[in-house]
Amino acid sequence: RASCPRAYCQDQGLLPVGITDLKGKESVKLYCARCEDIYNPPSSRHHNTDGAYFGTTFAHLFFLVFPELKPNKNFQKYIPRVFGFRIHQSSHEKALAAKKKQHPSRAH
Repeated sequence: RASCPRAYCQDQGLLPVGITDLKGKESVKLYCARCEDIYNPPSSRHHNTDGAYFGTTFAHLFFLVFPELKPNKNFQKYIPRVFGFRIHQSSHEKALAAKKKQHPSRAH
């Protein structure tokens, strides 16, 4: 049984879903109803399964038919911290700018 790789989803089971209804375009993906995101299957055996077989609506129709199985949405979000303090969103940009000032020839 495949489960969601996110730690906050607490091993929520995944459903197969296609990201397109056109055959031969994409392999099957796995949908987590708790975080409402899709993931590449961990097993290589799924890479040959066409996602169009499940379509873009399978997981959502499944929960319309079985609403009691739909998990509560997870609102927990990981917050990066250093020594217990939250890291400000602009910290990364400031660090990149300072690095470019120190080494102007190393433009990435």
